[in-house]
Amino acid sequence: PIYDLDIRGRHRDGHVIWLRFRAAVGSDRAIYLASREITEEVRVSRDLARKERSFRQLLDDNRDALLVVSPEGEATYANPAARELLGASLAAPAATLASMVERRGTSGGLFEWTLQSADGTPLEVEVLSAKTDWDGRTMHLLSLRDVRLRKAWEKELRLLNRALQASHNAVMIIDARDPAGPLTY
Repeated sequence: PIYDLDIRGRHRDGHVIWLRFRAAVGSDRAIYLASREITEEVRVSRDLARKERSFRQLLDDNRDALLVVSPEGEATYANPAARELLGASLAAPAATLASMVERRGTSGGLFEWTLQSADGTPLEVEVLSAKTDWDGRTMHLLSLRDVRLRKAWEKELRLLNRALQASHNAVMIIDARDPAGPLTY
C-alpha cells in the first residue's frame, strides 16, 4: 500500500508551504519515502472549492425556480425554490417542460405555461429556457416564475380600467400627496 500525508509548514523566509509525503513499503520490506511541494495545488483546490460554494449559493438563494432538465425530461438539478414551487415530485413538471421546449424550439425563449401543482391545482408559470452544458451533456436550464399573483393584479387592473371607462359620471384623479394637486386623470 501507498500512504500520503499532507503537511503545512513554514518556509525559512516565513511564508506557508504545503508538502506531500508519500510512503510505501517495498517488497524488500524497506520503507520508501518521497516528498514534493504542493502549495500551488492546495491554493488552486481551495479557490475552486470556494468558487463552487459561491456558485451553489447563487443557485440555492435564487427566488426563481431553477431546473436543469435533459431533453428526455429528467430533472438533474432543482434549487430549493423549484422544490417549493413544484412540490416533492419534479418528474412530471420537468418532463412536461422539457417536452414543451423541445417541441416549440423555445430554448432561449420566454413563454407561459400552466402546470399542475403537487396538490392538483393549476400552477401558471413563466418559463425562461436556455441550453446549457451540464456535466458534459446538453441540457435545458429552465427558470420558472409563479405568475398567478401578477395575473390576478392584471385582471383587477383591467376590471378597474373598464369600470372607469364605462363610468357616465365625471371622474377626476388627483394625487393628494402633491401640493400642486395636478390632475392625473
